Amino acid sequence: MTILNISDTHAKHKLIPKEWLIPADTIIHAGDLSTYGYMAEITDFLDWYSSLEYKNKIFICGNHDWGFQDKPDEIQELL
Repeated sequence: MTILNISDTHAKHKLIPKEWLIPADTIIHAGDLSTYGYMAEITDFLDWYSSLEYKNKIFICGNHDWGFQDKPDEIQELL
């Protein structure tokens, strides 16, 4: 199994060069996908992340990702 790990993109995930998103079985985003935890940041990340062509996708919330804690019902609907 091959794993690509990224983290701390702070709402700048779309700026990651495509060549850095190397082929792998699994991609893991290990925290701080947003800057302030705003729902717009989270929605934008989830749209981008779901479009990636990896068999398995895992993400972990970081200390900047307050929206997951503050609005769990809205997050659940997005997922």
